[in-house]
Amino acid sequence: MSKASIPVLFALIACGCKPPRDVTDARNPSSKAAAPVAALAGLEAYPGAIEVSRKEHDEGGFHIAELALSTPDLPAKVAAFYEPRVQAKAMPIGSGLMSIQNDIAGNHYQIDFGRFNEETTISITIKSAAP
Repeated sequence: MSKASIPVLFALIACGCKPPRDVTDARNPSSKAAAPVAALAGLEAYPGAIEVSRKEHDEGGFHIAELALSTPDLPAKVAAFYEPRVQAKAMPIGSGLMSIQNDIAGNHYQIDFGRFNEETTISITIKSAAP
């Protein structure tokens, strides 16, 4: 993971995540049920996670798809879910953050995640050649 990616992850966390109370309310059975999160460029969203943001854009000849999620599950469980799908091991990138990255079939997969306020925030970025 490049050093430039770390501020982006923190910006997603700082600006995109719902406050813990809102996430808890979204998971409360008496509140409105959260819709299942659609896959991102063929990569499954973490089961039971709440979608925080999603965007796609083209930049420098690449198509970039991004998805931010939140889950009450611990980072170890998130790692166990994504490691086989991305065919790589989670590596620490500092201050409680982990990253799983690999290049598969012309796509670069990057899953960054960490624990914040009793929630694990997941940031998925998939970079491919622009069509």
